[in-house]
Amino acid sequence: MALSNIYAEFTQEVDALLKQIMQLPCSPDGYLSPQAREIFAHLEAIATSDRYQGIQDDVSNSAYFQTKFQTLRAAFETYETLLETQEFIKALQADHVLQTEQLRRTFEFAKIEGTRAEITKNSQVLFVGSGPYPETALAIHHIFGCPITCLDINPVACGLSSYLMRKNRIPIVVLQGNGTTFRYQGYTHIIVAALAKPKRDILRQICQSTDHGVTVIVRTIQGLRTMIYEP
Repeated sequence: MALSNIYAEFTQEVDALLKQIMQLPCSPDGYLSPQAREIFAHLEAIATSDRYQGIQDDVSNSAYFQTKFQTLRAAFETYETLLETQEFIKALQADHVLQTEQLRRTFEFAKIEGTRAEITKNSQVLFVGSGPYPETALAIHHIFGCPITCLDINPVACGLSSYLMRKNRIPIVVLQGNGTTFRYQGYTHIIVAALAKPKRDILRQICQSTDHGVTVIVRTIQGLRTMIYEP
């Protein structure tokens, strides 16, 4: 199929998704409904589809699409935040936070990421943008046994995750703060979440305030995945 036809097809799909999202009830139940889950699953499928890889550079540099992507990202971020909060509630109801299905799925990726970054039990790890349910921090602490601190700008997210740690007697420290002004001394490893933003300013502050030899892991977004995450 010609690129022009693929471009037109992509435009139609994006416009259809935007229309469907705008029609969702603006409530937690609306964004967590089966219909919403299908919509956001379709959005993720488009963002990772090989079908549209040939136009990703044109799309990424298009002011027309970037305006649309801002709306899609805002909706997807709301959806993910609600999912995290839902997982937080499940974790509260479980006998132990480590028994949740979501966390078990996180373990494999966290083990790979931590091993490649040479995290050990003696590491001092900071996770920037941890959210209300800091599953990566929980997984890394459980796998490697190292001290870990969570940092998030949202006071509600910090309150929820702090409560979860206290309830389960997990020695993970949760700090509320701005990643663009935080002082990063004292950590051997810093992980910057995909949703942490603005990344450029956060990374500048890390460079200006961290210790020499620190390992920084940045979860970045490329290509059409900028439809759902800010690059």
